Amino acid sequence: MRKIKYFNKCILLYSILFCLIILPLVYADYTKINTTGLTFTASTTYQAYTASKAFDADLSTYWWSDNAATNEWLKIDLGAGNEKQVTQTRIYHDDSTSITGKIQGSNDNNAWTDINSFTHGLNLVWYNDTFSNSNNYRYYRINISSESPIGNWIQIMEWELYTGSAEGGSSSVPEFSDYAMIFILVIGIGGFLVVKRSEN
Repeated sequence: MRKIKYFNKCILLYSILFCLIILPLVYADYTKINTTGLTFTASTTYQAYTASKAFDADLSTYWWSDNAATNEWLKIDLGAGNEKQVTQTRIYHDDSTSITGKIQGSNDNNAWTDINSFTHGLNLVWYNDTFSNSNNYRYYRINISSESPIGNWIQIMEWELYTGSAEGGSSSVPEFSDYAMIFILVIGIGGFLVVKRSEN
């Protein structure tokens, strides 16, 4: 009986420590950049599906390239004196095209610096990309280097940019998946129930 109680207490202690240590890390300290009223451009645009539609907080609208996704780009101008150190982006694009590309930054809209490389699959979900960036840039763009299936155009419903770091704090941008969150909560609740049951 003592071994069982000791085991149950260990489970409870482990659950508490796990939640206290991991939960603060689940949401990192990021701040979403307000893109209202900024300037958005793209390499090409199909009909009325302009670049601004990728920044209108509406997943039913989108920027649509007028060619195959490869070498297409979507750009945001934060404005003079409003340079930001972007360290995370969230991209929501259509599920008919898998894309590989880079997040790039510039201060003169001419020379571009690669900040992050990404590959997004054929899933209609938010793609969260976190990366290291030590510089403030006025311009940021998604530069697509390849698509699959070859020849498919790209539709980007939303592109969000964030500043900050992954050092504690709280934010609206998950660093872990929702499944990890559920797993953590289940462990905590499970440990509590096991101890309560043993005490009855």
